[in-house]
Amino acid sequence: MVTRSDEGAAVDSTSQVPDIGSWVNAVIATLPTVTQNGQVWARGSVTIPAYNAAGNYDFSTTIVLDSPYVNLHCEPGVILTYTGSGDAIRILPHAQIAGSAATQPNQGPSVDNCSIYNTSASAISGIHAGDISKIHLTNVAVNNFNGTPTSSAYWFDNTVSFTEGLALVDITSSNNSIAMRFTNTVGTAFSNSFGYTSIRGFRAGIRTNQIGFSVEEGTFLYHSYIDGILETSDASGTVMSVSGTGKVGGNQGDDVLFLRAECVNGSGSCTGATLLKLGAATQFVANGFMNALGVTMKTSIAPGAVFHWQGTTQLNNTDNRSEWASDGSIHLVWNTNTRALLSPSNLRVDGSTYVLGWSTNPTANPNFLGLSPCGGGIMKLCLGNGTYADSSAPLKAGQIAASQFIGSSLVPTVVPGPGAGSFPTAVSLTPGSTNVSGTVLFTTGASPVAVSAAVTVLFATPLAQAPNVCIPTAQNAATGTALNNLIISSPATTGFVIFSGFVALTASTTYQLGYACF
Repeated sequence: MVTRSDEGAAVDSTSQVPDIGSWVNAVIATLPTVTQNGQVWARGSVTIPAYNAAGNYDFSTTIVLDSPYVNLHCEPGVILTYTGSGDAIRILPHAQIAGSAATQPNQGPSVDNCSIYNTSASAISGIHAGDISKIHLTNVAVNNFNGTPTSSAYWFDNTVSFTEGLALVDITSSNNSIAMRFTNTVGTAFSNSFGYTSIRGFRAGIRTNQIGFSVEEGTFLYHSYIDGILETSDASGTVMSVSGTGKVGGNQGDDVLFLRAECVNGSGSCTGATLLKLGAATQFVANGFMNALGVTMKTSIAPGAVFHWQGTTQLNNTDNRSEWASDGSIHLVWNTNTRALLSPSNLRVDGSTYVLGWSTNPTANPNFLGLSPCGGGIMKLCLGNGTYADSSAPLKAGQIAASQFIGSSLVPTVVPGPGAGSFPTAVSLTPGSTNVSGTVLFTTGASPVAVSAAVTVLFATPLAQAPNVCIPTAQNAATGTALNNLIISSPATTGFVIFSGFVALTASTTYQLGYACF
């Protein structure tokens, strides 16, 4: 017996039910209608009672809920066994809802209290829904849709429009290839939204190669609340997968997730399984709590994925995990060792050995790298002037040991003076010369002048502090002979001058003088 309820009335349809799908669809066709924005919608509730002792109904005809005002209710104990090759229940409006928002339906179709089992290898899904807002599913169980890798318990799919405002409460999935799937079949930006979703008390059993949540290409699950308990049976299961260009939270970043996962089987705890799997072009920007009980449950985040998690993650395994301690610090743990620690004052890499932070005393351990204000006589590397991390300020250290010390500036410029004579030639700096070191070349002209500037070297960019000294070196024989008669004055922040001494340089002579400024 299938009963119809509209405006308080209950009507018996039949006492013989060969295919519950056909009968439900027939009853929906007899419901009264309401016209809204020129569109005609069926309205009312269809109740499937427990008509026999077993309460079982076999059916191969898809139940179609095509109106925002139609509700499907199962009496306690009703079991619907699907034997068809498509969807057990399809929620899809017969036309796209039209009219201004203020006059559109303020509710969506609903299914409650139904248990759906599948016995067909060609079945697609237990409930296939989309292109309409405010779908309600309450106390529904879907089982054994696993004929293909994408067979799903709950498949939310946009084929022309968007699906927003889902309200899913106390629903379960057991032994389905995908427990809950989000897809954008039409593939447009307009149809990517599954926003404003509320999933509360979701429970799923995930067996070999099965997935709990699957957010796929071109989908956007945002402004949402997701609360689930998911159990995997072996290492091949995945609790949440985001693939293609799917986004969870995405640009909005306001999703709240509470995922409790555990790898269990008939013998107790098991190894393996993936808590969170992100593809290279995905986004996962959310907050909340993720917990994975089990020996080696892990995460898999592909390079390129946008992953921004503001919350607590607990992976009780021997691989790696992140922990948020009560003092506000975040620990990144490999095996049993804390490899990175982020505290309110600094970041420590490799536990307490190395420190990257802004603090007066990053650590008492002498083997560290610390970015912090200079002072206090503490061993550290100080970048800045002690107050600001200013790259133009000096680097202070007790001792520097390096295999090579070179400058990093552009090539300075060089200008001849009277000490190089009239019309000197080949006045240049060798390639690779910098503010720190280089080689000056020039050939003197006629009548070089004594006690005069031979050449002036101008730094590529002014320095924050003038070097204390620039040391000259002879790099050819003529320069070696004249070296005692070549003087570099006290350098400035803009450069330095090479002067001739009391003896004038020799005319028509090539000089090659190296310099190093400190």
